[in-house]
Amino acid sequence: MICRFLPLLLLFAHQANSQPVLISEYLPAPSTHDQEFIELILKGSSNVSTGDVTVRDRSPRWSHVDPAYELVPGDTLLLFRYIEKVPETFSPTIKIATLSPWPILNNTGDSLVVQVSALDSDRTGYSSAPAGRSIERKSDVIPGYIESNWAPSRDPAGSTPGRRNSVYEVDTTAPRVLGAELSLNNQLWIWMSEALPRNQSVRLQLHQNQGPSFSMTVHSMGGHSLTSLEVPDRMWTDVSVSSTRDYAGYESEPSTVEIARAPVRGEVTINEVLYHDKTGGVPEFIELFVASDHSISLRELSLSTNQTLYSLVPQDTTLLAPSGAAVLLTAGNMDAAVDQAAISFAREAKNPHLEHLTSPSAILTAIIPSLRIPNRESTIRLHVQSDTLDAMSINEVCFSPRFETYTGRSVRRQADLPCKWTHSLLSVGTSPGLISLPVQARPPIAGDLRIIEVLYDTIEDAFDNRADQVEFIELMNVGDEPLDIGGLYFSGPETDLGKPSDLPFLHAQTRLSVGEIALVFHYPRDFPDDALHEKRLLRSIWPNSHGPARTIFLPVRQRLGLSNTGELILLMSSQGIELDRVWIGKDRHHPAVKNTKGRSIVRLLSATGQLGNWSSSTHEDGATPGYAQPVQQTDRPKSGLRIDRTSIYPTDDSADNVVHIEVASQNPSDIVRIRVFSADGHDVTELVAGKFVDNGVSVAWNGRDENHNLVSAGIYIIVAHVFDSISGSHRSYKKAVAVLL
Repeated sequence: MICRFLPLLLLFAHQANSQPVLISEYLPAPSTHDQEFIELILKGSSNVSTGDVTVRDRSPRWSHVDPAYELVPGDTLLLFRYIEKVPETFSPTIKIATLSPWPILNNTGDSLVVQVSALDSDRTGYSSAPAGRSIERKSDVIPGYIESNWAPSRDPAGSTPGRRNSVYEVDTTAPRVLGAELSLNNQLWIWMSEALPRNQSVRLQLHQNQGPSFSMTVHSMGGHSLTSLEVPDRMWTDVSVSSTRDYAGYESEPSTVEIARAPVRGEVTINEVLYHDKTGGVPEFIELFVASDHSISLRELSLSTNQTLYSLVPQDTTLLAPSGAAVLLTAGNMDAAVDQAAISFAREAKNPHLEHLTSPSAILTAIIPSLRIPNRESTIRLHVQSDTLDAMSINEVCFSPRFETYTGRSVRRQADLPCKWTHSLLSVGTSPGLISLPVQARPPIAGDLRIIEVLYDTIEDAFDNRADQVEFIELMNVGDEPLDIGGLYFSGPETDLGKPSDLPFLHAQTRLSVGEIALVFHYPRDFPDDALHEKRLLRSIWPNSHGPARTIFLPVRQRLGLSNTGELILLMSSQGIELDRVWIGKDRHHPAVKNTKGRSIVRLLSATGQLGNWSSSTHEDGATPGYAQPVQQTDRPKSGLRIDRTSIYPTDDSADNVVHIEVASQNPSDIVRIRVFSADGHDVTELVAGKFVDNGVSVAWNGRDENHNLVSAGIYIIVAHVFDSISGSHRSYKKAVAVLL
């Protein structure tokens, strides 16, 4: 479960009168049909004359109650600015009066103090007033100066004069220690779940790893902060707190908590930034990640953007972040954006681009009302005092080649790639509350990746009632380990005219497993930024060419610029190392293919690395983007059909979950088709629709039908039809395989 924490508020205590008149509710910013009022309740054990009650705001002038009443314990006194406008709807037991003069309650913040016989009885204050909604007291037990004891009215009418407060709470729980922190000047602060009375004697014991403990007795400060004291050194890791009592008399259990500290470089990093949202949906935000192995305190941290400096938390507050937490810095409410990202991430869990994202240990939010993130020439820096912990520059962002617009799309940090920042690939555009982990894969080296299919001469005819083809280049991981293909790009050889322009197709970290395919294709600019539309486009062009291979789709908004007359394509690593190359042109096609337009070239044995091992696609659609390509096998038969096992376990994670099938022939003009049938002759799926045999055809079957559904347990027949494209003769081979579940 993800927990969300809010800042804890530090306030200071004042001694209350023994027979108090308490402030229960007040309305500083009334709607047009209401007026300002103050509600007082006598909570003492003796009668009080209202002639002894005075009230003031933050000005030094005291106001007197008019007319005078004798209040008995439990009485409610309602003070209205205009007593003649008070509706006659209150109970006769409610005393109605006014103040002379009336203390104007400012909408932008004010204080409110009540005295009885010239002694302070209660006080409170507010920084802003919600329009048309009163501010109500939660508990009569907790002092009025505790800010957390007040909240805007939840009543539909906007206020509850003369009635029970809508936010009233009965304290039935003991206080808890929420956390502790050690400031840079060695001040130890301990924070409680609720306000505590002042001057309690509390026993503390400081601990350090494999070291001695240190005990002391302190007196509580009042409010949510139990204590603030200077400690001898910074080696303390935990603090034990003895029992404490709240205003209701409930006693806490002894507890021990970790002591949080201000971070050093590397312990807090900038993880994600949204700086160009113009949709009004998600507010601008900066997400931090706590990479330390201990809790940290954000109290002494600050943030700067160009010439503006922001504190992460307001004065006299704190924010403690556990190890592995995400901290959202924003001017608005991020709850909806966090929930939306979590739902989208759950729906897209199988997206290989998102495999490195995970949920943090906790999500914390720090509201910075004035936060503004410039979207040009801006550098964001995270500071602790004068030291810079981390920084990111908008100029470092690599714009993803797959998107047409970046409005509302955040940028995320990634490790170990030349491109340090690239755009979020989550469909909703932002991923607050998700953190990036290193991809569990190594960078590719020469021989790991092979270009296995290229379509360069496309059919584009506005009048043929068919979807226009798009250029594509298909890659396969032919190595023995997963690869991180982030940062790869296509290039060409340097000539007398200079080096051709590079074509980056993926900036983000992405894991490509062994045998998986990555498909780089032109995605026209008039299509929306949506993965579903990307796949629909490919299916509309090649409706019959999608096989069972797991494919990572890499759309590129610009044309790939592949020459129809021939050119050399180089596949380059993020470090500029050549990984593979292919010459494209008509001489790559099979001699029997006369019209090559709209037909791709395929690498028949992608593990060999031989540039001459290319031929034409024989598929009815002219190309097979996303379809599994054959990989070279050892010990191949000279002719006929071969399978490497007679039974498979499709639900098993071992190598026994697929059967490898190979058809060999001595006649290079043979075309092979491989299908799977059930024992009673029903067609299950087509594995190879038609390929020139050349040096052999290899494919694997994973026990699924043409709709990718798992077949039932039983015997299945693999049938290979071999057709001689020159003589017209044909022959068939059959093998049986058992599917065990």
